Amino acid sequence: MCYSVPVRTGKQEDGLWRAEAEGIQGAFVDAETLEQALAEIHEVIVMALHLDLPRAEPLPPGVEQGEVLPFTVTVP
Repeated sequence: MCYSVPVRTGKQEDGLWRAEAEGIQGAFVDAETLEQALAEIHEVIVMALHLDLPRAEPLPPGVEQGEVLPFTVTVP
């Protein structure tokens, strides 16, 4: 099972990259590189979904369930 989660990225004034999963409360990270930020937000998303799914919570807004991973990435 795969999940598609919208993630917003951007470089902050302090030079760190922020990655934020918009539909998951508290799911954001700050890192020195974009690659590191994306890897860390992936871990945060996995942990958040693993907490919600066993309790039969509905998926957060914007999160879609699928059979294959999406290959589309938009980075401003």
